[in-house]
Amino acid sequence: MKHILVVDDNKTNLIAAKTVLSDLYKVTAVTMGAQALKFLENNSCDMVLLDIDMPEMDGFEVLRQIKERHMEEEPPVLFLTGNTEAEIIGRCIADGGMDVLEKPFVSNVLLNRISLLFEVLEARKNK
Repeated sequence: MKHILVVDDNKTNLIAAKTVLSDLYKVTAVTMGAQALKFLENNSCDMVLLDIDMPEMDGFEVLRQIKERHMEEEPPVLFLTGNTEAEIIGRCIADGGMDVLEKPFVSNVLLNRISLLFEVLEARKNK
């Protein structure tokens, strides 16, 4: 079973994501970027769903630190954001995120996007 790390300071969003994903994936949910980095020090996951706007450390900084610490082992990141301005979306991709999904997310859209991203990753591996 694939493992997804969900990082969001909004507990309602975490519960929603865990509810939607838990039938198909193992889910670990944390509320802060520092917790995500701590988790990744000793654990691996197949994907990170990462909120952008969080206190103390935003999603961009979390991704930067993931890249620094994990190099080739870094998990793919799907950014979650309520801010869909073109500049933010562009930065998500430019900084190394695989995709961006608007919050609040629609359950089927989230599941389909994750499934598609896993298919893309698998196709890249098999080249």
